[in-house]
Amino acid sequence: MLEALFWDHNGDFQSATAAAAVALIGAIISAVFSWLSYKNSVKTAERQYIMEQKKIDANLKAKARIEWIIGVRDKTSELVSLLLSLQKEKTVFYEQWLEIEKVSELLKLYFNSKMNKKVNSEIYIEQNKIIISETATSIVLKENNNINKHAYIKKYIECLVELYKDDNYKNISNKIRFYHDSINKLYEDNFEYWMSHEQSELEKIKNTPPEKLEGEDYDYVAAEKNIEHYQRKIKDIEVSLTNYHKAIDFFTTVISLYLKIEWDKAKEGQ
Repeated sequence: MLEALFWDHNGDFQSATAAAAVALIGAIISAVFSWLSYKNSVKTAERQYIMEQKKIDANLKAKARIEWIIGVRDKTSELVSLLLSLQKEKTVFYEQWLEIEKVSELLKLYFNSKMNKKVNSEIYIEQNKIIISETATSIVLKENNNINKHAYIKKYIECLVELYKDDNYKNISNKIRFYHDSINKLYEDNFEYWMSHEQSELEKIKNTPPEKLEGEDYDYVAAEKNIEHYQRKIKDIEVSLTNYHKAIDFFTTVISLYLKIEWDKAKEGQ
């Protein structure tokens, strides 16, 4: 059959036919390669498109996370500043309190999570102090992820605001000031008595049973006991004020750690 294609009946080689056949084969091969090249180009384009989409998605996620981080940071800073302002003598409580409630509610929205009895039992206020369980502490201070933190952070914000409710901090400070003033008054009232007695004599009078004392001696011992009582009161109350400072310090530590983890996610496009 091939002979009939390339040689005529006289046995002469048909060069035109051969050239046409070669051209046809070349066209077929060229078409095949073109098709393969096209398919490869399509696959490459698809891969590039997918990669670009992933990059776009990652950038969008990172941008959204960064905006979220900035929002939490700003509201946290605002809330802490407002709470600290309540410690200042000249601050008008009710003017600040409305803003504190507003900012705290906005901040809690960033940590929107359903509260449950377990969370309420692990973070609460007792005697002017925020009590947080070991379990809750270990969760909010985790350094590798923010899993399960939202409910605890939201509850801590509520407790932090409640701690400052009704101008509690300033009321406690006023009690300390009252006891200091009372001590100073007792010192002033007994100054002449102290100056007129030797130290050894004063110690002897202090160690004498109250029922055997009278007049200035009785007043002196009563004043000394009141001073000691007021000093103990001041010491106990100062612990409460320290708890206020510790509560804010702990909160800022928790939020800083939380935002650091979120920032690391944003850098990875998560």
